[in-house]
Amino acid sequence: VGSQVFNFRFKDNGTARTITWNASFRAFEVALPTTTVVGKTMYVGCRWNESDSVWDVVAVSNEL
Repeated sequence: VGSQVFNFRFKDNGTARTITWNASFRAFEVALPTTTVVGKTMYVGCRWNESDSVWDVVAVSNEL
C-alpha cells in the first residue's frame, strides 16, 4: 500500500491538450505538467504517499 507506483502515458493527436490534476495529486520536486507537447509522448510517474493520502508526482519525462 505505502509503496504503490502509478505511471501515466500521454500522447496527443497532433493538437496540444490540457492536463488537469485534482487534489489527489501533488508536485514533489517536479512541476505538474499542464499541457501535452504536440506529437510527443510524455510519462508522469507517481508514488502513493500513505501519510498524506495523495499521489506524489515524482517524475515527468518528455520525448525529445
